[in-house]
Amino acid sequence: MKRALLVCAVLVGAILYFVPSAGASELLGNGGFESGSLSPWSCSAGSVVSSPVHSGGKALAGAASNSDNAQCTQTVAVQPSSAYTLSAWVRGNYVYLGVTGG
Repeated sequence: MKRALLVCAVLVGAILYFVPSAGASELLGNGGFESGSLSPWSCSAGSVVSSPVHSGGKALAGAASNSDNAQCTQTVAVQPSSAYTLSAWVRGNYVYLGVTGG
């Protein structure tokens, strides 16, 4: 099984989905941050907030600065030779959403 490392540097708010293209269930843990904590995400400068949100009651807020880009990552197990969709709703001036190692 290959693993993909999701990277998200977010200024304010994110709801993330990483799903197989065939429509199976979401692979991300706590993709909408509704648990109220960052786990299982690893964030350099992020927190879970109640406002502003896009849907649900929580969102990710990154606190990017000159010395920290507020990067959040999560490792997700994926299958070789399979297609996946990564999408997010974001609000802010600086956002990078991507996959490394996949």
